Amino acid sequence: MTKPIFPDRRTVLGVMGASAVSALLPGMEPRAHGAAPEVGETHPVILNVYSDEGDLLDFESLRALQGNEADGDDGGDDEEKAAAEQDYGYDDALLHSDLLYVTGYHCLREAENATARLDLPKNGSHTLTLSWPTSHGYSVLMADLPGAGTYDLEVLAARTLHNRQVERIAAGPAPDQTIVEARQETERLLARYDSPNTSAQEKRILTKRCLEQASKAQLMLDQALPAKTPKGACIAVTFTSPPAAGQTGTLLSAITGGKRKPAVRLVIEQESGGELEEMSDWVRVVEEIHKAGGLAVVQVCDSQQLKDLPIGDYQRRLDELIKNLAAADVWEVGNELGGEWLSDDATTLERVRLAADKVGGINNGGKTPDMMLTLYYQLGQSKESANSTFTWIKNNLVDNAKYRSLVERIKIFGLSIYPQHHPLGTAAERVMSTFEKTFPGKSVAITELGYGAEDLDDGAWWFGSPDDPAKARRIVAEHLTSVGMGRANSWGAPFWWYYLEDEAGSPDGRVSDVLAKVAAQGG
Repeated sequence: MTKPIFPDRRTVLGVMGASAVSALLPGMEPRAHGAAPEVGETHPVILNVYSDEGDLLDFESLRALQGNEADGDDGGDDEEKAAAEQDYGYDDALLHSDLLYVTGYHCLREAENATARLDLPKNGSHTLTLSWPTSHGYSVLMADLPGAGTYDLEVLAARTLHNRQVERIAAGPAPDQTIVEARQETERLLARYDSPNTSAQEKRILTKRCLEQASKAQLMLDQALPAKTPKGACIAVTFTSPPAAGQTGTLLSAITGGKRKPAVRLVIEQESGGELEEMSDWVRVVEEIHKAGGLAVVQVCDSQQLKDLPIGDYQRRLDELIKNLAAADVWEVGNELGGEWLSDDATTLERVRLAADKVGGINNGGKTPDMMLTLYYQLGQSKESANSTFTWIKNNLVDNAKYRSLVERIKIFGLSIYPQHHPLGTAAERVMSTFEKTFPGKSVAITELGYGAEDLDDGAWWFGSPDDPAKARRIVAEHLTSVGMGRANSWGAPFWWYYLEDEAGSPDGRVSDVLAKVAAQGG
C-alpha cells in the first residue's frame, strides 16, 4: 500500500499520549487554562486513599497511581518536558452526575493529613472521575459525591458502582447466581466497613477490597449484557486496506457467531496528489460484503485527514467516494469529533454537514443510505475540558441550534474508544447508557475500538493484562463489544480498527472468536 501523505491519526494519538503522560508528574499544578470553570459557592471535600497495608497515601502517591507511575521521561530535554507539562493537565474532573459533562476540571489538590482535596460546587449533582487501577486494569473511576465531608475515595467509588448496578439489573435480564453472589459480597464488605465494631486500621485495608469486589460485579454484569442485544444489531469491524479478492466472506463469517449480520467500515486513504487509494479494489470489497450478507459503511474521511485536507480536496474526495461507492449502506459523515487534533469545531462541523448534504443526495435503488457520526471518547485526558466527550456534545450538538437539523439527519451515533489513552473499564455501562440518553430515539454504537497495536501500545493505562497486549486485546474486545451490543438501541459494535492486521499478525491476539462469541447472544 502506498503510504498516505497524512500521518496515521493513531500515530498522532501515540505522540499525544506520551505528552499527556508526562503531565502526570507528582506535585505538578494544573495549568491556568485547565482551571475549573466558575461554579459559584463551593464546599470542601477531603479524600483519602490507602495502601494495601492500610497506610495513608500522600498526594504524590495518588498521582503515581492515577498515571500508572508515569515518570514523564520521554527522552526530551528539560525545556521540552516543561512544555509538555504546561500543555497537559491531569485527568481528574468533576462531571454532572446524570449527563457526564464537565463541571470542574483538574480539580484535585494537595491536602494536609489527607491524600487530596477538592472544592465541590454547592449546586447540582457532581461525580469525580479519574483514571484508577484494580486487578482488572485501569478504569475511569467514577465516585458520586454526596456533599461536603471526608471520604475514603475507593469506598465512595465502590458504593457508586454498587448502587448504580441496581438500575442496570432492574432493566433486565435477571442476573445469574454468580452475579448475585458477587453483589452480596460487595454488600458484606461495605457493611463491614460501616460497622462501628470495625477498627480504623481494618477499615483502611477494606477500602481496596470494596472497590475490587464492586468492580468484579460490574464487569460480570457487563459480560451478561449481550443477552439484551437487539435482533438487528450488527457485529462490526474496520478494513483499513482492501483484503485480497475472495477473502472478505471468510473474514466476515469468522465474526458473526452464525447469527448476526456483519458490518464493515471502509477507511480509504488518500495518496499524494489527491487520488484515492485502490478504488477499484474498494468497489470489489463492497460487492463482496453484500454477497456475504453484510453492510458496507464508508468513512468519508478519517479524522486526521479531515483536519488536513484543503476544502477543495475534501469536496473532490466526497464526489469520488459517492461516484464509486454509492452502493454502500451507511456513510460515516464525521469521524472522532471532539478529538483535540481536529480543526476548530465550526470548521469540522461544516465539513460534516457538507458530507451529510452530499450523502443525502445518493439514490441507492430508491433509498438514501443511513448516516453515522462518530464522537471521540475521553473524560479528563484532554488538555481542554471542552474536548471531554459529553461536554463537546452538549456545546456543539445538543445545545447548538445551528446544527440541530444535522443531528436530526443522523441515524447512528457512535463512540471511538482507545482505552490505553482514555480508560473506560468499569464505567463503560454508565458511559454508554448516558450516550443513549444524550441522543434519544437514535441508534447508538461503538464505531471504533482498538488496543495493543504497535502504534497504540504506548498509552499510560492498561486493561485486562499489564504486560500481555495480545491477551489484553481480546479482553478489551469482548468487554466493550458486550457493552456496546447489549443495549435496546444498539446498532452494533465494535468496528475493531486493526481487524485485518490483528487477525493476520497476532495469532494470540486475534479478536474474531471473541467477537463471534458476543455476536451469538441476544435477539
